[in-house]
Amino acid sequence: MDKSSEASKNSNTLIWGIIFIIGAIMLVWSMSTSRTGQVWVTPEQHAFTADADGKYSATDTPSSGDIEWVTYNVVPDSELTQEVIDSGSATLSWSRTIGLWLAAIFTLFILSFLVGDNPAYKFAEALVVGTSAGYVMVIGIWDVFVPLLLGKLAPGFVQTAFLPGMDVSAGTQFLYIIPAILIIMLLFQLMPSGGWISRWPIAFFIGITAG
Repeated sequence: MDKSSEASKNSNTLIWGIIFIIGAIMLVWSMSTSRTGQVWVTPEQHAFTADADGKYSATDTPSSGDIEWVTYNVVPDSELTQEVIDSGSATLSWSRTIGLWLAAIFTLFILSFLVGDNPAYKFAEALVVGTSAGYVMVIGIWDVFVPLLLGKLAPGFVQTAFLPGMDVSAGTQFLYIIPAILIIMLLFQLMPSGGWISRWPIAFFIGITAG
């Protein structure tokens, strides 16, 4: 690399570095003088009660033995006024606020690749890939495996333990034993001597997809 190219690279690095520093200062100043970067939420109570047949339904007047939980809804900036805050109906969610700032920081880490390959970018890249894989796995378990497989084979257990609002009127559907067996066969791929067993469900899935 000649001196002119190296000087140009150093100049670009300096420019982007200054831009990032100015942006960080503006963010900190904005947060300290306003509610920028803060997430405010309002609680919402949920409750399900069981009838004589053991079926669960939503109720507005929970009693002892009912299933209850609270969800928190984000208050839009357009609705977040000082009156809402003073009334106590909205509270500052520290966990979501920290998450918001972490997302902003890691976005800057990713954009720092414009300056050049650096440890901050590599750290953010590895964390994003790992977090994405974990997120997809959790979504797959709770949106697919639990309601669409386990919920078909053991609806009463899933309704009681995980999804109180799930419809169990169809009862146990034994046809779903087939995909359960295929999933178990796929796990044999993790065993050195059982790899050949996993080839059958793989061939089945490829055949269905190709067809």
